[in-house]
Amino acid sequence: MIRLLFLSFSLLFAFSAISQSDTLNDEELIAIFEEINESDASHMKEPEIREQIFIENFKTIVKITKAQGFPQLQEHYRKKKIRNCIINGSRITFIHILQSQPKMLLNEEMIELFGKEIKSDRLDNSILETALFAFKYDHDVGRTDNQWDEEIQQQFNLALEAWDIDINDSPYSKAN
Repeated sequence: MIRLLFLSFSLLFAFSAISQSDTLNDEELIAIFEEINESDASHMKEPEIREQIFIENFKTIVKITKAQGFPQLQEHYRKKKIRNCIINGSRITFIHILQSQPKMLLNEEMIELFGKEIKSDRLDNSILETALFAFKYDHDVGRTDNQWDEEIQQQFNLALEAWDIDINDSPYSKAN
């Protein structure tokens, strides 16, 4: 519970920083995504708390993306570990939000938002490709309780098109 409170305060700080300046500096982005990565692995035996963490992490990524575009670090951050904290935090958040609340990502607003980021070369579509493939795989093998209804199918197909992803030509589909 203390961890959830800390996460809430950290994200509140991030939101207030975005509201005040409309942009976060590299150090603030790194701190937020380190917290996203750390919080994602917490509360493994408390699914309700984990789901809330996934939702808050997703909302944080969306808020940052809306305010300043998908997070990019300046050139002097060449250390792969630092750059990867944003990539990994985003990828795992997208995977988990699709597993728990797929309509939060698979809706017109998010499809358009992340489509614009892909087209502007701020977001590599492989981050979303991984999440979409995992989501489809989980449904295909019956690993999730979420219903794959007509609306989800339609939004899934729109996302594939908008994000320029060919799920059948994915490196992940060849692994099976």
